[in-house]
Amino acid sequence: MRYLIICLFLCPLTALAQTTAEKVMGTLGPNPLFFLDSVRVSHDQLQLMDANQVTLVIVYKMDHAVQLYGDSAKDGAVWIETRPFARKHYITFFRKISPKYDSLYNIAKTDTTFQYIANDKIETGSFEGSFESIDDKTFISMDIINADDLKKKYNITDKQYGIILAYKKTGTIIKE
Repeated sequence: MRYLIICLFLCPLTALAQTTAEKVMGTLGPNPLFFLDSVRVSHDQLQLMDANQVTLVIVYKMDHAVQLYGDSAKDGAVWIETRPFARKHYITFFRKISPKYDSLYNIAKTDTTFQYIANDKIETGSFEGSFESIDDKTFISMDIINADDLKKKYNITDKQYGIILAYKKTGTIIKE
């Protein structure tokens, strides 16, 4: 039983040429199952998605795919998450674990005024996939600071709040 999790993969599988992802896809059978944001989709539907929105790709090889999805996954399965899906996931988790975060999010109705700082790294750009592994098992702590402290400690002036996170990173997992 083999599966490979590839995190922070920013190109769609269908547009890759001679890359590691293409080699991984080549190890699957001719008709793998595809899931986009937890919904089963066809290969044709997958090709219509915006490549810049992909934040996570998980490739489950034959035996493991069958265990998860049944006989229809005998050729493997590919789980793909988009940035909006990943963002919804981590926002829901953060709101659940922190009443203060929940309160600020209820007021703002978005997290665009928040600056995330995870494990001492200021998150910019397409960071949603890096938060995918945060759950009850990996989460360590969250601290929320105001704009003044955000400016003093991190020299960030364009956000109202700093969301300081600590979590255990799981990284890429390969299991035989």
